Amino acid sequence: MSARFLTLAALLLIGGGAIWWVQRTAAPQAPPGVHERAGSDSQSDHDASPAPVPSQAASSQALPKPSEALAQTPATGPRRESSRRNQEAIEHLEAGELEEAIKLFETNVEEHPDEPVFQQNLAEALLRLALREYDHEPEVAFAHLERAIELAPARQELLPLRDRWHTAVQAQAGFAEDQSTHFVLQYDGDRSDLLTLGYREVLDDLENAYQDYGEFFDVFPVEAGRPKFRAVLYDREAFDQVTGIGEWAGGAYDGTIRVPVRHFQRDRNRIRQTLRHELVHAFVDEVGGRGVPGWLNEGLAQYLSETNLSQRTRALDRARSQLVGKDLFSPTQLQGSLAQISEPEQVAKAYDQALAFTHWIAVHYGERTLVRMTQASQQGSDAAATFQRWIGVGLETAHQDFVDSL
Repeated sequence: MSARFLTLAALLLIGGGAIWWVQRTAAPQAPPGVHERAGSDSQSDHDASPAPVPSQAASSQALPKPSEALAQTPATGPRRESSRRNQEAIEHLEAGELEEAIKLFETNVEEHPDEPVFQQNLAEALLRLALREYDHEPEVAFAHLERAIELAPARQELLPLRDRWHTAVQAQAGFAEDQSTHFVLQYDGDRSDLLTLGYREVLDDLENAYQDYGEFFDVFPVEAGRPKFRAVLYDREAFDQVTGIGEWAGGAYDGTIRVPVRHFQRDRNRIRQTLRHELVHAFVDEVGGRGVPGWLNEGLAQYLSETNLSQRTRALDRARSQLVGKDLFSPTQLQGSLAQISEPEQVAKAYDQALAFTHWIAVHYGERTLVRMTQASQQGSDAAATFQRWIGVGLETAHQDFVDSL
């Protein structure tokens, strides 16, 4: 939804029935520049390292494309020591050692304030640090982003990110904050429905889901060193302003779980399921990163978020019935963001197919197969190759068996 990219829980009424379904990644209405993974240029020069690949940091937002300055020789010919320091800083940057890189880049900027390459490099390092910090220190992250923009004013793609963060900081100003073992929850403390018992129920929901997903994926991210997950509850207007999406969205994940709450008690079950759904995306992001196929990510979120067995069965039966007689997507066609599909009927079909195929794999090949497929990209492979290696059958062949079962 990752940016590392925006993850959206879209709650739509499909057809004549009141059927809630959930959508991951950015919709067309969402702000540009956060959803797709940025590319990088890889050029070499005598005094410079290739341009760094964008880091995904701890956030789920994608970095804008890095400046090509990292692949250029400084125009004013700085002394050998500055060039050596620049190279050392780039190596720290590539290794994710952002604070060390920033110290070295800062020294170069102080010694050579008119050298654009050093300014660009420092801006890149500050941007990556801001993205890493945003989940748990948004105000500090915003200050680092502002400094990056000052150093690299030509990077106009950073301005929408700054605007979104500024909106979020404003919307959450004065919010109450409570914590549990694995979560930091922010909410409007003036709302009595949340201030009394509501916040505690939300934290309990998240903690229960954390335990469920930790056991399912065999990983507990906070115990492994990740900062606590952050969740924010907004009123509807503030949610729309922060995410930049429309009335149809029921939640979002961009490194932070964001959920609009109109009537806490009346919408209690929906809020619980939305929180669980978005936390699945957070776990998938931790376990598999950006390489997890869209169909698998969405399929897992739908498959795991419903705790009531009878309701999960009804959702699955409905999804399968909606697919009967239709020309379905191949897994390859659903590899990327499902939001790339523009027609509402096709989007609905994609989500039904994601749920039904994910469940079919779980039944026929075991839930552990789904976990291995999710882990694949973090292990230098991909979901299809991992399925082939583990099961001995091609994923496309298995998908055809699934289609034949409808």
